[in-house]
Amino acid sequence: MNSKYFFLGMLFALIHANGSSQNNASFSANNTPIYGTTNCGFGFGALNNNPNSSGGAQTATGLLALHNDTAGSLNTACGAEALFNNFDGYSNTGIGFRSLYFNSGGGIQGNNNTSIGYRVMYTNSSGGYNIGLGSESLFFNNFGNFNTAIGAFALYKNKDN
Repeated sequence: MNSKYFFLGMLFALIHANGSSQNNASFSANNTPIYGTTNCGFGFGALNNNPNSSGGAQTATGLLALHNDTAGSLNTACGAEALFNNFDGYSNTGIGFRSLYFNSGGGIQGNNNTSIGYRVMYTNSSGGYNIGLGSESLFFNNFGNFNTAIGAFALYKNKDN
């Protein structure tokens, strides 16, 4: 690891640790504060567009993870562009490249999803209470709820219940 870049990331984290609220941390090269309460962003652009002051308890690890989150809470994104377009979904876990990429949330929809793997639940916009484990499982799930897909491409073309 290049200590110069690690130091710069730590410096930005210290400068922008609190945003406009409290107990937030950001370890990346982006120069944007993270708002809300107890949010952590690790990686370039992680939680970068999070303008809310009410959402919180979110962890974004990886390039552009939870990048466009606006009002979500209790989300965990681990991997490049995981939960990239999550707007107000909550209690989602996306682990893997572009996992839950288009998740949007709202009401009971787009919430409480767990996706592990490459582009799992990629197009999910308002499906909730789903579990996807395996490369591109539940890939086209847009509105489906209470689905469990295990294995590569499992329920790949599922769009709703």
